[in-house]
Amino acid sequence: MKIKKITPSAYFLIVVIVVMVVFFVTSAGYDALKVKLMPMAMSGFTVIMALVALVIDLKAGEKSIMPTDDEGDVIEDEEILKTPLSAYFKSFAWMAWAVLGVYFLGFIVAFPLWIAVYMGKNGYALWIGIVTGAGYMAIIYLIFTTGFQVDLYPGLIGDLILRLF
Repeated sequence: MKIKKITPSAYFLIVVIVVMVVFFVTSAGYDALKVKLMPMAMSGFTVIMALVALVIDLKAGEKSIMPTDDEGDVIEDEEILKTPLSAYFKSFAWMAWAVLGVYFLGFIVAFPLWIAVYMGKNGYALWIGIVTGAGYMAIIYLIFTTGFQVDLYPGLIGDLILRLF
C-alpha cells in the first residue's frame, strides 16, 4: 500500500479547518443571534470550502503543487516561477483599497465598486464587473439585511448621510 505524500497546502487547510471549527463552536455559545450569526456563517462556510479544497488536494497528491503553464506542462524554469516583489505590494494595495472602501463608503457601496474595478483591471468588460458586483451585493443584502435582520456597516460617509436625513 503506497501512502500519498501530504502537501504543504493540505497541512495549511487542516490548520484552517481546526481554527474555523474553534471559531464556530465559540460563536455558537454567544447569546444574541445578531452577535453569533456572522462568525458562525463565515466560519461554517470556510470549513465547508476548506474541506472541499482538502479533498481535492489529497486526491491530486504531489502533482497538485507542481506549477504548470496554460497547456498543463510542468514549469521547471526558476526565473519564471519567481514572484516579483511588486506583485505582493499590488495584492496588499487591493486588499487595503477594499478595507478602506468599506470603512469610508460602507459594504453596500464599496464591495460592488471594488469588484467592478478589480474585474475591469484584470481584463473583464466593465459591465461584467458591475453586474457581478451588484449581484454579489444583492445576495449579501438579501441574506443578511433582509433574512437575518443584520445591519451592514454603512461606512463613515453613509453614516453621515443617514444622520442628515
